[in-house]
This record gives sequence, C-alpha cells and structure tokens, in this order.
Amino acid sequence: MLVSIIIPCYNVMDYIEDSVKSAFDQTYKEIEVICIDNNSTDSTWEKLAKLKSTYPSLILEKENKKGAPAARNKGLELATGDWIQFLDADDLLLEHKIHNQISQINSSIDMIVGPSYYEDVYKNREERFPLEDKWKGLFMTRLGNTCSNLFRKSALITIGKWNEEYGSSQESKLMFELLKTDIGIQFSKDLDTVIQEREGGQISSANPEHKWKQYLDLRIEIINHLKSKRLDYFNKNKAFYNSKLFEYVRIYSVFNLKDAFIKYKANFEPNYLPYNLHPIVKLMYRILGLKTTNLILNTIKKGNKY
Repeated sequence: MLVSIIIPCYNVMDYIEDSVKSAFDQTYKEIEVICIDNNSTDSTWEKLAKLKSTYPSLILEKENKKGAPAARNKGLELATGDWIQFLDADDLLLEHKIHNQISQINSSIDMIVGPSYYEDVYKNREERFPLEDKWKGLFMTRLGNTCSNLFRKSALITIGKWNEEYGSSQESKLMFELLKTDIGIQFSKDLDTVIQEREGGQISSANPEHKWKQYLDLRIEIINHLKSKRLDYFNKNKAFYNSKLFEYVRIYSVFNLKDAFIKYKANFEPNYLPYNLHPIVKLMYRILGLKTTNLILNTIKKGNKY
C-alpha cells in the first residue's frame, strides 16, 4: 500500500534536509516523497535539488499560488499513493510512524489520528495527545495535527482537498470537512511525530487578529453544524461548547472588541455566562456588561503582557 509523503516548502533551507531524511528513513518502505516549493526566496529550491542527488526518487515541483494549502494540493495532484502523509518542512517523522499507522488501517478507516511531541527551541519535548471525542477534539484543536495524522487520499478528494482561502486554522477546516462526511477514524497511541518550534517563533503568530477571527468563525460554523445535523449530541454537550466558545470570544475581543461583541450577541442567549467563570469576573459581567468587562480584562492582560 503506497503512502505519499507531501512536504510544502517555503524558506526552509535550514530545516528541509532533516525533514526529508525523516521521510526516507521510514521503516515502511512503500512510500513516495514529494516536495513542493512555494515561492521560497532563500536557497530552499537549490537545497532540494541537492537532496535529489541523495534521494533520486524524490519528486520536486513548484507551486506559485501562495500558501501551504495550495502547495499541499499540488502535492495531492502528483501523489499516486492511496494514503497521504502531510509533513511540514520544519517537522519530523520518527522512523516507525508510517508503519505504526498503516498497520491500523482497514476498509472502514479514512483517517488515523495520532499524538505528537511538541519540541521547543531548547529541544524540550512535550507530549500532546488528541481527545477521543472527535468533535470536542476538533473544537479545541486537539484532533491530532497535519503531520501526526494519516489520510486516505480518496477522502481528501471527496471534500475538495485543502481550502486555499484559509490563512490559518487550515488543518481544522480540512478535518471539519472530513468529519462532516462521517469518515471512519482510528486513534493511534504511538508518539511518532515531532512538531518543532522555529527560532524566532512560528509563522502563524503573525496577524493575530485575523488568525483569531478565522479560528472563532470556524468554531461558530462547527457549532451550527452540530445544532443542525447532530442536535442530540450537541444538547448533551451544550455547556462544554458554549463555555469554550465564550472563551474564544473573549480572546478575540483583545484584538477586535466590537466584532467580538457582535459575535457574542449572535451566538448566545441574552446575559449568557459560562458556569466556570471566576465569581469576581462573573460579577463584573453582571454589573458592567460584556463590552466594559472585556475591555477591563484585556487592558489588565496587556499591562501584564499576558
């Protein structure tokens, strides 16, 4: 069973060699490795050309449309495997990753959800496990991640592949579309993926207002889907989803208080407050209202750089 490993590359000359090596070092050998350069302005393309001399089967291509989703979709067009392993160019697969996950596949499974290590710049590793309630996992960004999961190619094609309009929350949007089709999911216990923190932080930390707006809008879309298609499940878990959504609205209000208030009014009953708020904060909301309380809390957070 062939597995296509797709690596989008943008200005990763210092990382790509280790990433490609981790792909070719898999104990499962029925693989093809595809690297897509996405308008790199450093020496990434030249580095990829040198790597092809080490790994002659390495498939190289360029994608001019900006963004990792476009690069991954280009890789999907080239992929001949039935299963897809996405790998970010600054992350790593441990050697048994593909073997461990491919061995769990049967005809009813379309996605393997796996845990991962998060490794900071000092090489300290933190274990991150997904939630086995798939909808709560998706909602909290705890349904594995782009690199720790394994996808059946036909399932990705069915949903139209990656949404190229998403600048952030890309993997959550992809997995949301997959979950809406009731795909079969298998949860793996094996820690086989390393998500590495870059020197200088992650690219996704740029433009936090847009990032949180897209994050929040997608969570609202998820809740609306659950209300429409899975109402019994939503009603049983309503307190959880409302509480988490309120938390995300509060975070977004740091960047855009006006729009956060509009989203609050549109998605909550009047005077709604989650049960798990601190009593003092709850009292502030009751007396001062949402806008004023959020403004005060946001000012305190900014003052404490928190």
